[in-house]
Amino acid sequence: MINARMEILSEEVLSKCKAKGIEVYVLKKSKANTIAFSTNCRRRREFEITFLKDSKYRISTRFLGYKKVMMESMPHFSVFDVPDEGRIRSNVNLPNKDMVNRLILNMLESGFSEMPTIQR
Repeated sequence: MINARMEILSEEVLSKCKAKGIEVYVLKKSKANTIAFSTNCRRRREFEITFLKDSKYRISTRFLGYKKVMMESMPHFSVFDVPDEGRIRSNVNLPNKDMVNRLILNMLESGFSEMPTIQR
């Protein structure tokens, strides 16, 4: 398994997260290949980055504000059902960390909401 590394995130992304009250942390054990971005004392996960093979990354979210930014920014955007959660998740695969940082900055600037709408 590929373990997530916080080093891929730029200082600008980390500063923007802190300003918005978003915690950034690597998930433990079976999901150790994922960096989570959560608000409200980790009760609400805004989005996550999953580390894939060949130094690729997937950003996933259930929040419609972030989904809109992803749709406008990325040509290879997808939506899928998560059967065990009963929810719909949107994601985009990215080939490098520069694109990850750029997309996350766009998501935080244009898609963040204090009272987000979740896709169900």
